[in-house]
Amino acid sequence: MYPPNYWKKQEGHWFGSKYLLKEFLGYGAYGAVFRANEMLAERVMQSVAIKIVIADMDNLDNQLAELQLSVRLRHPHLINGITCEQGEIFGDLCLGLVMELADDTLEGYYAKQSQGLSVETVTAIAQHLAQGLSALHQDGITHRDLKPANVLLVKDLWKLGDFGIARSLQDKTSTYTSPSQQIGTIAYMPPESYSGKISPAWDLWAFGVMVHQLASGQHPFPTQLAPELMRMVLMENPQIDPKLSSPLGEVVAGCLIKDPKERWSAEKVLTALNPPQVVQVPRSSPSIASLPQPATPLPTGLTTITENLGEGVILELIQLPAGQFMMGGSKGDPKAYDDEKPLHQVFIKVFAIGKYPITQRQYKAVMGKNPSYCKFTLDAPVEQVTWNDAQIFCRKLSESTGKKYRLPSEAEWEYACKAGSETPYYFGDNAYQLSDHAWFNENSKNRTHPVGEKLPNAWELHDMNGNVWEWCEDRWHDTYHRAPVDGTSWTQKGDSRRVLRGGSREGNSGTCRSSFRRRGSPDHKDSNHGFRVAVSL
Repeated sequence: MYPPNYWKKQEGHWFGSKYLLKEFLGYGAYGAVFRANEMLAERVMQSVAIKIVIADMDNLDNQLAELQLSVRLRHPHLINGITCEQGEIFGDLCLGLVMELADDTLEGYYAKQSQGLSVETVTAIAQHLAQGLSALHQDGITHRDLKPANVLLVKDLWKLGDFGIARSLQDKTSTYTSPSQQIGTIAYMPPESYSGKISPAWDLWAFGVMVHQLASGQHPFPTQLAPELMRMVLMENPQIDPKLSSPLGEVVAGCLIKDPKERWSAEKVLTALNPPQVVQVPRSSPSIASLPQPATPLPTGLTTITENLGEGVILELIQLPAGQFMMGGSKGDPKAYDDEKPLHQVFIKVFAIGKYPITQRQYKAVMGKNPSYCKFTLDAPVEQVTWNDAQIFCRKLSESTGKKYRLPSEAEWEYACKAGSETPYYFGDNAYQLSDHAWFNENSKNRTHPVGEKLPNAWELHDMNGNVWEWCEDRWHDTYHRAPVDGTSWTQKGDSRRVLRGGSREGNSGTCRSSFRRRGSPDHKDSNHGFRVAVSL
C-alpha cells in the first residue's frame, strides 16, 4: 500500500491529457480517489471524481473488465461512471475511472447528524439502495462490499459506488466503515462469506446491517472484536432493536436470515418499504357531492399564447388567471420538509408560463447552440443550462419579441403546478399514478424525453413534474418565513443559490411533489437542469 503522501503529491498534476487533479480524497491498498477538473482549451468543462489504480500487468484483463462494467452500468442509484482514462504516476502505468462527483458518503453524512436520522430519512435511503441493488442483481452482479463508505450522495440521490474497479478503496480518515464503528468490512459480511459462497443474498445481509445501524445507531451483532463478531454472525441471532418502526424492523429481520436461500431479495425489500396501495371499490357509485372537489373552480377556455422563434419553431405559453393559493407542503403530507414550510397564502396576478419546459430545438433557435447532454431528440428539454444561461435566453427572447420574458417566480411556478389542487401531486396523493404524468427514476431509463408525452395538469401544463429540474428566479431561503405573499420573486437576502423546482428524470417520486424544492449555484450546469419561461400580462 502506498502512503497518503505518495498520492497527495499528485494534487495539481495532470492525469492523462485532460484531467487536472485538484484534491486528494482518499486511498486504499491499490490506489486513490481525487476530485479533478476536466479541461478543454484551458477551460473547466466539469468537476469529476477519478479513482486511480496502479495497473497490474498480471491482472490487467480483470482490471479492464471492471472498468468497462463501471462505465456500462446506468441507473439513478448507481454511481455514474463517465469514462476510463490512462495515465502515469511516478512512472507507473495507472488506470482511472472518471465518475460523477458525489457530495458526501453515507458514512460522512451520518457522522454529521448529532440527533441521528429520522425514520423517514432512513426509509428513503433504504429505498434508494434497494433500487440500486435490484439493478445490480438483475445484471448478474453482486456488490460484496456494501458499507456506508461506499454509499454516495449525489444531489438528492443515494447511490451505490465501488461495484467495479478499486473495491479496496476506503475513506482515509478511519479504518472503520460503519456509523457504529465496527471493525472494517467484516462488519457487513454474512455467514456464508466465511465459506466463500457468493450470491446476491450477500448484499442483502450487508443492507440489513446498515439499515439497523442507521435506524438504531447500533450494530445488530454488538461487539468491537472481529473474532467475536465472526462467532456471533455464524452462531447467534441478531439483536434487532425492538423500537425499530414498521416496516424497517421487518426489513432488517428479513435481510439478516442466516440461510441465504431464505433471505429477502432487493425486490421484496422494495415491496415492504413502498407497498402497493389498496383501493377500496364502493358497493354503489358515490354521489357527485361526495367526490373530491378542487380547492378553487378551475378556469375554462384558458388562452394559449404563441411566439414564432423562426424556422418553424414555436413557443407556446398558457395564460393563467389571477388567484390565490396555499404555498408550501400540503396539509397532512408526511413527506413535507422544513424548507416547504410554513404553509402560507399567496396572491398571484395574471401571467403566462410555458406550456412545456424550453426544448433543445427552442433553445437552439434563440441561442444558436444546444448544450444538452441527452441529445436523443431536439424535442426533449434543454439541459446543461445554468441559471445565468436561462437569464441570457430570456433577455434574447425579450429583445426579439418586444415582451419582457423571465423565469417564473417560485410562487408562480408552484401556483402553475398545483393548478388549483391541494394534494401532494396535482393529480392527487397516490404516487403510483406519477408514471402517467412524469418522467422520473422509475420510468425514464436515465434520460430525458420529448416534452408533452405525459398527461398535463388541469391547466394544460406538461412536464411540471420530472424530466428536468426547472430554474426559478428566486434566491434560496431555508424556509418561507417572511416570504413575499404577492407572487413576486424573493430576491432579498437569502444566499447566492437559486431555486429549482419540479423533480427530474433521476429523482424519485417524492422529489416530484408540487411543493418540493431544491437549490443550485447560478453558474452550475447539470444534465437534469432546465427551465421554462414566464411573462407578466
